[in-house]
Amino acid sequence: MADVARHAGVSAQTVSRVSNGYEGVVPETRELVLRAMRELGYRPNGAARALKYGEFRTIGVLLFTLSTTGNMRTLDAIATSAAREGYAITVIPIAAPTEAGVHGGFSRLEELAVDGVIIIMEVHLLDSAVVSLPPGLHTVVVDSDAGDRYAVVDTDQADGARQVVEHLLALGHRTVWHVAGPESSFAGERRTAAWRQSLRAAGRPVPPMLRGDWSAESGYAAGLRLAEEPGCTAVFAANDQMALGLLRAFHERGLVVPRDISVVGFDDTADCASFIPPLTTVHQDFAEVGRRCVDGVLQQIRTGSGEPGTTLVPTRLVVRGSTAPPHRNR
Repeated sequence: MADVARHAGVSAQTVSRVSNGYEGVVPETRELVLRAMRELGYRPNGAARALKYGEFRTIGVLLFTLSTTGNMRTLDAIATSAAREGYAITVIPIAAPTEAGVHGGFSRLEELAVDGVIIIMEVHLLDSAVVSLPPGLHTVVVDSDAGDRYAVVDTDQADGARQVVEHLLALGHRTVWHVAGPESSFAGERRTAAWRQSLRAAGRPVPPMLRGDWSAESGYAAGLRLAEEPGCTAVFAANDQMALGLLRAFHERGLVVPRDISVVGFDDTADCASFIPPLTTVHQDFAEVGRRCVDGVLQQIRTGSGEPGTTLVPTRLVVRGSTAPPHRNR
């Protein structure tokens, strides 16, 4: 840093301010310092900074899988928001969704240089009293019913499912069938519970639920069964991939969507507007979830404390071509 200061003709304090991204350095001076850094090949020493300031400017992210759309989009949003704040992320995958796997992930946290952690839990293990985080760790949890103990950020799963049911009933459908996500998924269970409650609140019959695993293949299998249900005119799939499988199954069985049967998904993935027909679905604001997670961790880091509680990010129904009033012959 002293070499850079001499080369640029400025003070070491100015170099420090530029290196740490502080405001208040005039653009001409900032560019002078940055040019000197490039010419000398200077890079800030993260370990030295951590020793001096007591922070690593790194956030750990624990998660079970990168295969689901929700996890990938949430992780991308977290990385983008963290970078905007001058932080990097360290991804800590947990090999198996078991208590031992979770404890192993938490143990790795204690060995890594992170200032806080964001936990993306798709299963209920974090809700179990036998699983606890290392003491003093700044933590935000995504997709969990643990707001009594941790700071939780989640999409408003229940309101999204309610919007689906109300939309289909308003079109004239007598009831709404449901292809649920895995039983271990907190988000899936929230959507299923809201689907059931919304039908009961409207005084409509609740059909038998079908269970999928988030994949298009499981949606296809469910669609083959629902195609044989003459009273099924509307289906709510717990994610867009299973809805895609439904569309294929109905097409193979000679059912026209939405004339014979309406289909709604959940997530609003980038491709669902290109399905045939374009899919009506619930939009999740993953970018906002990621931003609030990072903001929550940084607030805890800066204040030294955090309060438990759940922050819900609103959802909205995006109506496209896969829903319509029921056909009288169906």
